Amino acid sequence: MALTKVSYSMIQGAVANILDFGASTSASGAVNAAAIQAAIDSGANCVFIPNGSFNVSSTITIANKNGFMLQGAAESSTNLTWTGTAGGTLMTLRGSMFCAIHNLWLNGNNSAGVCLYMPGYNADSVSDTFVNTQHDIARCRIGSAVAGSIGVQLGTTTGSQLDNISFYKCFFENSGKHVTVTNQVSLNFTFNDCVFQGFNVTPTTVGVDIISGGLVNFNNCQYLSTASIAHVRRSIQGATVNFINCEMEGSSPWFVATDDSASANYYPCTMVGCTIGFTGTASTNYIDWRQRGPISMMGCQFNSTNAAFVNFAAPGSLGTGGLAFDSGTTYVNTIPTYSGASSRISAHQDGYFIVNATTQNVVGKGSNLSGVLLTERSQSIDDTIGRIIGIGAGGGTAVTTQCAQTTTAITTAKTIASLENASLILVRGSDGAGNDFLDLLISGNTGSPTVISSKTATGSPAARTYTISSFNLQLAMASGTYTTNVMSFQMSPR
Repeated sequence: MALTKVSYSMIQGAVANILDFGASTSASGAVNAAAIQAAIDSGANCVFIPNGSFNVSSTITIANKNGFMLQGAAESSTNLTWTGTAGGTLMTLRGSMFCAIHNLWLNGNNSAGVCLYMPGYNADSVSDTFVNTQHDIARCRIGSAVAGSIGVQLGTTTGSQLDNISFYKCFFENSGKHVTVTNQVSLNFTFNDCVFQGFNVTPTTVGVDIISGGLVNFNNCQYLSTASIAHVRRSIQGATVNFINCEMEGSSPWFVATDDSASANYYPCTMVGCTIGFTGTASTNYIDWRQRGPISMMGCQFNSTNAAFVNFAAPGSLGTGGLAFDSGTTYVNTIPTYSGASSRISAHQDGYFIVNATTQNVVGKGSNLSGVLLTERSQSIDDTIGRIIGIGAGGGTAVTTQCAQTTTAITTAKTIASLENASLILVRGSDGAGNDFLDLLISGNTGSPTVISSKTATGSPAARTYTISSFNLQLAMASGTYTTNVMSFQMSPR
């Protein structure tokens, strides 16, 4: 006699196998859905789904659990396939704490509206036992290849708290949206080592749609696509978004932050160690930031096969400057490379940055409002700004001296600062019309100084000439009046 199955129902704390509750790869969607739900509701702390494709025609619900696991055998061979009403929800996890869903393929089967739904506390007029929190979704394959569908829906407009949800090594594919984040109170949604792919006709709207929330992190994730749909979009109510060591390949824009001129979104965004290989349409903004919060890029590499853009425009207008709410953009050791482009200009209030096609250096201009911080490709930030705050070689504390100079028709060069023992010299200028701007920046006391300001409006100072002579910084002007504010940064011992 062959042994076909073993029942663990009499062993306290044992794993519940859905086969013991009547599920089968040959059973109908209604039978399998009832069997899986019975296993979940049996009181077992862990329910196991073996290899095979199991049709389900009604929503599988994990509710009011504490420390529960739904465990498949493998994400590509343990397949829950939706055969229910088009637009339905395959699985819901709600009102629970410390739950896990591992090694499953949540297959929307070109029909399900949502593959996995996790609402906030007491959403949808349902009374939940726990705040929906501390869940672990690992090694799952998720998607429903139909326009308007959602792979994972995190939160809804009617629920309250939903937080600390982690996705690890999940594969998001072929949905209208891979993930949506919508909730009144939500914190710390983290995607680790996940892949978001859109090589087929979907996603049709956006990859990850961050509509509202508190904090969304992407660590070591990969975004692949041949479509023109943005991989990640943050709306005007959106959260803090962080990308760490992520990679984007294909023709889709990577990160889009919609225009928040009607709101006040001051949440920051950070990109660290990220790479972009963009093959999309020329003049496309593959990063498009039109919000007030600061965005920082550190140690990134951006490559485009054509004249594509990284755009940072003030809220209220695209590429024309505007409101004075911009908190500033920071680029540290970031290298943009554009094939076939002469230069790429991106508006950033009344400051901007330009990428030189020949040297690929980032050349920048900032104002007291835009707060632009730029480093050239060949120059370490430690040799400039970093040394001011004592984190570079030699360490120490910055000592700042300032002096104000008003110059009128200086035909003979006039000393305005001493370079001796100075780590950094920064000259700010005023054109007499209330415009204050960075005019000159020198690291150390070697090399020829270069005027980096390009003010041409009425009231601008006449042409200036900066020279270095005997460790002194000198300024000469043919005519006009110009006020300078010279800041000399000197390192003292720790």
